[in-house]
Amino acid sequence: MKSSALFAIISSCLLFACEIPITIDLNSSDPKIVIVGSIADVSGGHTVKITKTVNFDEANEFPTVSGALVTISDDAGNAETLTETSPGIYSTTSLQGVPGRTYTLEVTVEGRTHKAISTMPLPVEIDSVTVGRGQDIPIEASVTFRDPAGIDNYYRLTQIADGNITPNGIVDDDRLQDGGIITISAPVVTRSGSIMPRPGDQVTVMLQSIDKNVYEYMRMLFELEQEGVLGQTALSANPTSNINNGALGYFSAYSRSVKTIVVE
Repeated sequence: MKSSALFAIISSCLLFACEIPITIDLNSSDPKIVIVGSIADVSGGHTVKITKTVNFDEANEFPTVSGALVTISDDAGNAETLTETSPGIYSTTSLQGVPGRTYTLEVTVEGRTHKAISTMPLPVEIDSVTVGRGQDIPIEASVTFRDPAGIDNYYRLTQIADGNITPNGIVDDDRLQDGGIITISAPVVTRSGSIMPRPGDQVTVMLQSIDKNVYEYMRMLFELEQEGVLGQTALSANPTSNINNGALGYFSAYSRSVKTIVVE
């Protein structure tokens, strides 16, 4: 059993102008468009994935959506129309993400146009990375860094395995640690998908600086998952999306710091 709308978003993973509550409907309903996209402070290779939800009692096979018109633009006048590189996956080739700029995603599909806005924060550099045993999981990778003082900062820690960003990111903020030294830990994922790395394995971590609305979206997704949203328990809240006009998902403009260590 599963919650069709939210499960589709969680499976796709890896909020500025309008915040839209996402209602989780377990009954049969018309499929909804799910958009998951991002742009980082690197040139090219940014992707947007478009799928559709399925009903609660259907298999977890979320149809991809082809033929959409997808563009990403910034407030400095730069824009690019994305190319569909595989069914439902739309990619940039040259657009450079720049911290401090505000980005707009626009998707026109099935006669509707959906927009989302996200501002890319300044990057925060990782000082050190360690790999050790955690309390609740076999192996954790921990990053330590100094939080910039005097501004609100929101973070997502994830890893890169075989060139792909792993979906098990951990989010945090500096609400109680403004200007201090912060350590965030997340499960280790090796190239084989294992969480039990061996000596000599490389572990690559990525610290994303994300905007507040993306942080709140991901935090609420995690809370709903912990409440058993993939089963049959009642939901206490709905995540919010920065994508308008009835679409689900999110669009994130983030800066990044990446480090690789070798497990000893």
